[in-house]
Amino acid sequence: MDWKPISPEDLALKTPRVDPAADAEALFWDVTVADAATNNQYPYTLYTHYLRIKIFTDRGVKEFGTVDIDYSRKTHISDLAARTIEPDGSIQELAKDAVFDRVVVKAGGRKIHARSFAMPGVKPGAIIEYRWRENHDDELANYVRLPGQRDIPIEHLIYHLKPLNNPYFPYRMRYQPFNIDLPPFQAERGGYFTSTVNNISAYREEPDSPPADQVRSWVLIYYELDKKETPEKFWKSEGKRLYGVYKPLIKVNGDVKALAAQITAAAKSPEHQLRLIDIYCQKNIKDLSGNSVTEADRQAAKENHNTADTLKRGIGTPMDIQLAFAALAMASGFEARVAYLPDRGSMFFAKTLMSTYYLSASDIAVKVNGRWRLYDAVSRYIEPGRTRWQEEGVDALITDDKNPEWVSNPLTAPLSSQHQRTARLRLNEEGTLEGDVTELLTGHPAETWRWQNTDRSVPDREEQLRTDVKNRLPGAEVTQIKLSDPTDLMQPVSLAYHVKVQGYATRTGKRLFVTPAFFEFNEAARYSSGDRRYDIYWDYPWSEIEDVNIQTPNGFDLDHADAPGGLTFDPVGSYTVKMLKTSDNHLLYHRELIVGKGGNILLPRTSYPSLKKLFDGIHDRDSHLMTLKMQTATVAGAK
Repeated sequence: MDWKPISPEDLALKTPRVDPAADAEALFWDVTVADAATNNQYPYTLYTHYLRIKIFTDRGVKEFGTVDIDYSRKTHISDLAARTIEPDGSIQELAKDAVFDRVVVKAGGRKIHARSFAMPGVKPGAIIEYRWRENHDDELANYVRLPGQRDIPIEHLIYHLKPLNNPYFPYRMRYQPFNIDLPPFQAERGGYFTSTVNNISAYREEPDSPPADQVRSWVLIYYELDKKETPEKFWKSEGKRLYGVYKPLIKVNGDVKALAAQITAAAKSPEHQLRLIDIYCQKNIKDLSGNSVTEADRQAAKENHNTADTLKRGIGTPMDIQLAFAALAMASGFEARVAYLPDRGSMFFAKTLMSTYYLSASDIAVKVNGRWRLYDAVSRYIEPGRTRWQEEGVDALITDDKNPEWVSNPLTAPLSSQHQRTARLRLNEEGTLEGDVTELLTGHPAETWRWQNTDRSVPDREEQLRTDVKNRLPGAEVTQIKLSDPTDLMQPVSLAYHVKVQGYATRTGKRLFVTPAFFEFNEAARYSSGDRRYDIYWDYPWSEIEDVNIQTPNGFDLDHADAPGGLTFDPVGSYTVKMLKTSDNHLLYHRELIVGKGGNILLPRTSYPSLKKLFDGIHDRDSHLMTLKMQTATVAGAK
């Protein structure tokens, strides 16, 4: 692969052509995807990327002068080359020994491998360009997402696709664009098809926005037979087909019935029966794909031919575990089916997208009191009887041999996903605040904490808590930490600790200025930007309930006591504050924030100005200062 010539106009370019405010701009991004098969038997895909970027500012140098090329362990990267071209045309090549591998931590703590390097001699006005190949063996570019947006504007995005050409392969490569005006692909020489998109804006993350793949540009490429079906006919056919795949694997024999009876012996209701079955599956069947399973366990594990094997051996794939739950439910007299759901954390699903690719999650649907209810027996982070937030608020396809159907898996209420915090604190005359804090997480906040902490050691969990507290309260001393076991799904997550914060309250003469909203102290406003590109979207309804008890110093009393008022923003949520000063020098503060009432978690972009104003108002109230004034001592007998 050769370097493409550079025009004098690009060398002399001083301002961006796509976004006038950009610090750097991709002059082009050329992506080639070629499918082939060795000896018409062993498929592979070769990806080729070529980027040319113009740097305009020092920020652009800092942001784009270092490159990370993400890759999976199954990917082989080759032919990596890079160079920097100065405005006068002089060239600095990237040395081969300047490239190294490292682990990059992405949002949410996800770790990926990257091939990294720093471009040589980058400064404003320079052009940098780099290219590489990725070889993916034993696979075709089937259901591959081609990115259409980067964190930089793109003048020209060029896709070259070369489908597999094999007389024994009847499938045709197709493509589905999302949020991008993609011109039809045109045939070229060598079996390639090409399309070019011009002037693509940069993808910019915004707080509380829809999933990235819902708003940014990308293209899905996949292979499929020519079909002419309506969505209704397609999904009915798929529901029957998938039922046929898993029905033979669910075996309800005498041993399974005996085990189900033993598990549910103490149950007091149908819901309790299913909860006990859920708990049993989570505790007693190891997940082969889970982190708690050793490589030796994986090597020793035998293939489960049915649910009786899974229950007997106590280990299996995620689907094995789901089917074992279904078998135990059926052995207990319930009707159970495999259900397929979209992942709301990835993108929003529409039934017009006629492919099971978009139904990436699976649960077990059980009919309870005449209604289908979904159970996830695999997740090790969410309490039994619930599903992940990504699977709430979506329609699920219930498989069946005769009448597959779509049913809604509703969102849980805000009070089901709660962050409850209490603090009993003492304030001294110098403004130091000290005391005990307890935080309880339920529902999806607890799910997130368990996911983040299950693989951490106890010292690492404690250190992470200290870091979180100190990020909000610099210089805080955090001791006596007691944290929940993240593998315990039966109880809310509990975080308890002792904290000491010097200078929490400001002392001026005879007055102390104190913020009663201890848990919001130093928190930034939720929305900082004055404009908005995307809709507002919260992952799930949630609530915060806080109780703070501050014992004030002797001899100080409230000066011009006032409390911040609450806010109601129906039908979405509410904000309530109550405050009381007791006769024994205790300042009691109670705060409640509820968001997502009635399942309102998606708001149009046009509502952003009013929503920002609302949350700015909440931030102002959370920052409200109370004034404590030292009282003048009364001399006995004075007139």
